[in-house]
Amino acid sequence: MSQVLWTRMTSQPEIIIATTLRDERGATGVQTQFSVFRDYLESIEHPVGVVNPFACNRAAVYSALAVRRLLGSLRDRRSLWWHRTWHYRFMRTALRKVFAEKSNVIIYAQDPISALAAVETRTADQPVVLAMHNTQSEADEWVSHGAITTSSSLYRSIQQQELSALTKVDRLVFASQLQQSDVTTIFPEIAHTPSIVLPEFVEVPATNSSSPTRDAITIGILEARKNHRFLIAAAGAAKAAGHRFTLSIVGEGPERAALEDQIRLLDLENEVTLTGRVAPERIGYTLRDHRVYLHSSRQESFGLAIIEALAVGVPVVIGNIGGVAELLHDGVDARFWPDLDHAQNGADLLIELLSTEKELGRLGQAGQERYEQSFAVDVVAPTLLNYLLNG
Repeated sequence: MSQVLWTRMTSQPEIIIATTLRDERGATGVQTQFSVFRDYLESIEHPVGVVNPFACNRAAVYSALAVRRLLGSLRDRRSLWWHRTWHYRFMRTALRKVFAEKSNVIIYAQDPISALAAVETRTADQPVVLAMHNTQSEADEWVSHGAITTSSSLYRSIQQQELSALTKVDRLVFASQLQQSDVTTIFPEIAHTPSIVLPEFVEVPATNSSSPTRDAITIGILEARKNHRFLIAAAGAAKAAGHRFTLSIVGEGPERAALEDQIRLLDLENEVTLTGRVAPERIGYTLRDHRVYLHSSRQESFGLAIIEALAVGVPVVIGNIGGVAELLHDGVDARFWPDLDHAQNGADLLIELLSTEKELGRLGQAGQERYEQSFAVDVVAPTLLNYLLNG
């Protein structure tokens, strides 16, 4: 019996993806992830919907957002408080409407605010499952962004709200063993909450098979923890040793001006390009136009862009950090940076790798096979769906 027919016959509950983010594929890794899962559910004709604060009265939502912008960026404590407070209130309103109209649903929340809003407004035994996307607690994430300090009342408030969500949901989904361990260490109260560790998954549109025109690429928000400065410094060290390679840095963020200054200082305007964002449908083509994908983040629970590179056969170089280190094996289907502090060591690795086409080809093929075995949609998504439905 086909999965589609089985779904129709059993009247499976609708999966409601609850998120404080806009429903825009590619803007962030989280948005890409839930968009791909929604597409999978639609492909097997399983009922699915996405609910976010923008499902409420649009005038009220945009008025609240306008006030938040007047308060400054989210790196300002007042703006962050306003942002979280109103997203939480709008999520409660949006989900209350869902529960009033539907009873046979499962809430698949993408953040603690959405999860807490769901458990507080559900009308019966509708399960609420929370996908964890943070490398640590949300409060500590905002500390790393410079928005708050660990001694602030807002820090304690965010942690308390997150703890409330984590202890009230029915199940949890983690992207890596390390993420599960780290979050449980911060919130030991969740040690007995049912959970599963499932890698994130992507589906990259088909690309052409033309030869690459550039050397290296990295994709991610331009912020300090992504460690783009290390890659630029490595490009500078390679150039100083007489080995020039091109580097495309895809993304936008608060570090852009500092990265531009570093590029000018090292005289790398002809080698390093800040491309801005790339449309989701162009990611595959953009990756395939490069010989190697570089990931130098210092803090990561997973690494969706790494999986996108594997999917199209582009070899990857990653750091031995966080959940990223669980994805691949050094020398087998990827290369690991010797460290993330010494640019010369990084330059030496890249000089060696980019001068060996045979090794690049081998790593690309091995990485693609790893993707097909562990990270493809038709491998991971059915397991996630089964967990949402049956625990």
